[in-house]
Amino acid sequence: MENRKGRRYRVLCPISFLGEHTAGEGIMLNLSKQGCSVGTGKNVQERTYLTLHVSLPGEALPIKVDVAVVRWTMEPAFGLEFLRMQPEDQERLWRFVSTLETRPSPLRTCKG
Repeated sequence: MENRKGRRYRVLCPISFLGEHTAGEGIMLNLSKQGCSVGTGKNVQERTYLTLHVSLPGEALPIKVDVAVVRWTMEPAFGLEFLRMQPEDQERLWRFVSTLETRPSPLRTCKG
């Protein structure tokens, strides 16, 4: 497992992912500004590149991560590092994580 670059916060948010040889949906289990872990029934290989759509509370549209890479797998979950997203989506994601930093909660549930 990779060393984490930032603090992760426990959340339950709907997420969908698409890669060259895989696609699916799952639940984001934790989140940081640099990545997340995803619970899913799909078998996803390490070093797979994915596009993500993440539903966060208070956001009308999902946040799109243009490129994320699978850093670890431990069925039924895998860990992602965010590599590239549009500045607007990155700002929305970082703003959400900042709210978790300032008002920590044991578990944040996101509605899809």
